[in-house]
Amino acid sequence: MVFLLYGLAAWYILIAGMLFRTWLSYIERDRRQMSASQRWLSGAMLLVSTSLWIFSLPLTYLELLKKQPQRNIQQDDHPLEELDLAAKE
Repeated sequence: MVFLLYGLAAWYILIAGMLFRTWLSYIERDRRQMSASQRWLSGAMLLVSTSLWIFSLPLTYLELLKKQPQRNIQQDDHPLEELDLAAKE
């Protein structure tokens, strides 16, 4: 049981480190255009979102899904049908 908890903690910290590095690169790219208060707020947001990534990441993903237009996939538009037709020839 202890190994499971250590494994989960290590996984959480590993993902948090990867997200911190990715999100920091986005902030660094826009840092020159920010005021001092905006830099402070982005740093605080970076720390909060990294430590609470297990909640913030799924919520952000759901927001992205809402913004994308819905695609209606019909039977006629199935990409594998082209492969089947090419294999039959």
